[in-house]
Amino acid sequence: MITSLIKTNYKSDNTESLQQLNLNNILNNMKTSKSKIAIKDLWQDIEDTVGYKIAVLHNLIPSSAGSLAKGYSIIINDLKTETGLEIANNLHKATAIQLTIKNIEN
Repeated sequence: MITSLIKTNYKSDNTESLQQLNLNNILNNMKTSKSKIAIKDLWQDIEDTVGYKIAVLHNLIPSSAGSLAKGYSIIINDLKTETGLEIANNLHKATAIQLTIKNIEN
């Protein structure tokens, strides 16, 4: 739901790259207050549920098999360590949220 709201309301200058967006990036590039409030509330709900700060990755690079999907994805930067797998498994058990862990090089 949050990625659909962002896709509909966020005006990106991203053309063909990966762009990491935080909440302020997104809210500052939106026009309607109603959408800003909805995204801010959903963002906080996600962070409260997963227990980590999130960001959104906007990918406009054509994808190949097994690569990151084109569009908007919610990411958790803290999952770069070996314990990321444990965190993902515990989160899935507690909330049924399934995380996909990918190594994204800049």
